[in-house]
Amino acid sequence: MANMTIKSTFTLDKKTADDIRSLSSTWKVSQAEVVRKSIQIALEESRAKEARSPLTIIESLDRRKKATPPELAAFKKAMAANKKGWEV
Repeated sequence: MANMTIKSTFTLDKKTADDIRSLSSTWKVSQAEVVRKSIQIALEESRAKEARSPLTIIESLDRRKKATPPELAAFKKAMAANKKGWEV
């Protein structure tokens, strides 16, 4: 269990509150632990998605000098032109 340092109050819709209670029962942990675990899972998924983004890949190639400056510039230009609808 995490150290208890901050107490917060949230207003939730009925379905979300019911879902937290259900997960609490299924996981056999407190509702607070369900919230903590859910946030941790969401952060891990977000970081994994961010790590695979085209911009992150290009920045990695640039840092490791695996592409020439003209190749990077061309790729960045193509990304900028085609990034509509990308989720980051």
